[in-house]
Amino acid sequence: MMKNNIQFHKLGSYLLITIGFSLGMLLLRIIITGSIHYAFLVWNLFLAIIPLWISSRIIKRTYRKKWIEYLIPGVLWLLFLPNAPYIITDFIHLDNTESVPHWFDLMLILSFAWNGLLFWLVTMFHFYQFMSDHIRPNIKSFLIQFITLLSSVGVYLGRFGRFNSWDAFFEPIGIIERVIYMILHPTHYPGFYGMTLTVYVFLALLFRFFQHVGHTGRPGLPINLQA
Repeated sequence: MMKNNIQFHKLGSYLLITIGFSLGMLLLRIIITGSIHYAFLVWNLFLAIIPLWISSRIIKRTYRKKWIEYLIPGVLWLLFLPNAPYIITDFIHLDNTESVPHWFDLMLILSFAWNGLLFWLVTMFHFYQFMSDHIRPNIKSFLIQFITLLSSVGVYLGRFGRFNSWDAFFEPIGIIERVIYMILHPTHYPGFYGMTLTVYVFLALLFRFFQHVGHTGRPGLPINLQA
């Protein structure tokens, strides 16, 4: 079982270190420039950690609840899940107009994006673990791919549709109509299929790689690096 291969509780200190590194870089930039240009990354990081917090609470209490009791936290988890990989799109804000090296801003955004990807991976492994305990194996792979696809659609809707997770509570019909329109009229949203597919493949490959490492304890590279 995945929980025997990957000990999630040991990731806590590592995640705190990576978060601290990102926040430290941002604080240093603010001190140097006096600008809060990238302060929005903190908010995006906060949104990204919400699905991880929800899933960590769920897997700790799986033995106490019936499946119906997972419905509300499961829906919330799904709605906030795209916020984790969404941070990779924040590179769109990269510029070189202030008194810091361009590479510094590049690494700043990269560090926040890396945190978002880590949060997404860990919470997806939580989901994998949950399914291993409650769902038949023959539909497990399908659900992983489907959730990954939904995450990719959510990333596009967040970046270019300008929807937020809470819009699902206030504008559910609007979101559904927008997605249907994008699907039926791809020429009006030329990036919808391309970006969604690209993000999906990227996330699916990332999850599969770390899943393999979790099962085998090694990357399993196809090339023999030993002389």
